[in-house]
Amino acid sequence: MPKKKDTIYSSGNNTEKSILSALKDITHSDAEAYFIIWKYAPELLPNSDTIKSYEDLKNTYKNFENRTEQSFEKALFKEDVQAGVKYLLKRLDGKRDVDLLNKYYSLAMNGDVQALKAYMDFKKNFFADNETSELKAILKGVNVTNDDEIDDFEMKL
Repeated sequence: MPKKKDTIYSSGNNTEKSILSALKDITHSDAEAYFIIWKYAPELLPNSDTIKSYEDLKNTYKNFENRTEQSFEKALFKEDVQAGVKYLLKRLDGKRDVDLLNKYYSLAMNGDVQALKAYMDFKKNFFADNETSELKAILKGVNVTNDDEIDDFEMKL
């Protein structure tokens, strides 16, 4: 079977690898990367419509020769495989957050007051890192201790 070329997405100065490529880099194993995707996000696999079981996965990719599903399940205890799983789940969670934000927005636009409140609260938290980063950069070098104030306060028993 011909190998599918990994897609690299670029945004501004930032270049991001495909999830599959990133998992291969994290786990140092093509087979473990494919297994992680099959187990936790099978819809992301190339040919996902034809891969329904471990046997289908094994027959589709030649990297699975001489490996059983149980051996891959045991590999989930390896540190690099766990790091790959965490990476994938974090990416999936980010997509779900965007989907949820869009759902709240859609309901709010149709007059649902509770959805509007949820949308506003969720949006505030979802974009919090971006909104506060400039303020954090400004305050990073500020010295907040003032020796004069410390000398003025004395506690006596």
